[in-house]
Amino acid sequence: LALAVPLEDAWLRNVLGFLYDLSIRIGRYALLPLMLFAVPVAVFQQNEDKEFWKNLGRSALLLLASVVALSLVGVIVAATVQPARIPLVTDAPSAARPTGLKDLLLSIFPESPFAALLSGRFLLPALFLAILVGLAFSHDRAATRPAVQVFDSLSRIFYQINSAIAEFLGVLLIAATARCVIEFRAAARTDVYLPLLITVGIEVLVVELVVLPAV
Repeated sequence: LALAVPLEDAWLRNVLGFLYDLSIRIGRYALLPLMLFAVPVAVFQQNEDKEFWKNLGRSALLLLASVVALSLVGVIVAATVQPARIPLVTDAPSAARPTGLKDLLLSIFPESPFAALLSGRFLLPALFLAILVGLAFSHDRAATRPAVQVFDSLSRIFYQINSAIAEFLGVLLIAATARCVIEFRAAARTDVYLPLLITVGIEVLVVELVVLPAV
């Protein structure tokens, strides 16, 4: 579908863009409640088994090792391919401002817990709140047992809802994939981004064929 759509057909591209945004919104619709109720139960169970902090440390080490390995792959591929420099965008106000450590911490700890739940695009505050709730469940097991049971039941309910949404999203993901491929075709037509696309493609192949099998 994406290869057959003319790049000049603005109407069809707008329709695919709308379906793309719709699929993303539907996918996020029940994700936040599932995370809010499933993560505390998982943290509570792992904390009861004395495995939470061990798994957290292993995940942090794995994340750090992944960052180092992928950075090395990017540097090696970029030094080998030596893509041409991409000109800077002149429209500076429209560029996204980079997030610093201060902004990241302020976003993780908003003004109220309800603000963390209302942020649909940034799930880290809600995830951090869910982890705190799961750790608090272990403080007084007798008092928190009813809450754990309620959270467990709600997590199972929202898991079923997410499963149904995932089956429905299979159709919309066709439009979402087509939209991404069309944007890729439009970018590949310009010689400015072609070296970058080639570099990224080589990096993806190196990660899939070399790094991941080695892990």
